[in-house]
Amino acid sequence: MMYSVDITEGMEVYDTDGARVGTVAEVRLDPLTSSVPGIGTTEGTHVPGKAAIPYMHIREEDGGELWIPYDAIQHADGGQVRLIYSKADCESHYREKPADL
Repeated sequence: MMYSVDITEGMEVYDTDGARVGTVAEVRLDPLTSSVPGIGTTEGTHVPGKAAIPYMHIREEDGGELWIPYDAIQHADGGQVRLIYSKADCESHYREKPADL
């Protein structure tokens, strides 16, 4: 299980094939619980959020921005985040900032 503390600003983000997507610019935490809804900050302490959807704000090398939901994360370790999608899929589906942010 992944906790919000596993993802931090400045981490490098890679797609499912190992291509660099960008860098984490912001981690969108649930303001009611200071955690990512459905994930928690530490095992056994998560309080479910009411409305927020967890996202990572990614800054691409060319200055573009992506808003990638936590359910697109395969794993995070060693200062890197690996996604379950290709870079092209991320750029196609996660270019616009979600309305609820």
